[in-house]
Amino acid sequence: YIQRNIKVIHSIRRYLTMFAEYDEVLNTDEACEALKIGLSTLYKLLKAGKLKGFKCGRAWKIPKIAIELYIKTNISMY
Repeated sequence: YIQRNIKVIHSIRRYLTMFAEYDEVLNTDEACEALKIGLSTLYKLLKAGKLKGFKCGRAWKIPKIAIELYIKTNISMY
């Protein structure tokens, strides 16, 4: 059990360090790239409130911390 949790923690840390290259607020293309999902999936997550973001005019902006929080709360414990 402990060994499995350690592996999950290392996976999370490795995944989160990938976001170091991004600005603090991402546009939709950057968020899709960071999460490795399509644009329609990103919009579904935003509209459902599962991923926090805000609109700036017609464009969605997603804080990097919101992406990190989404990953931390939705990672499957395998």
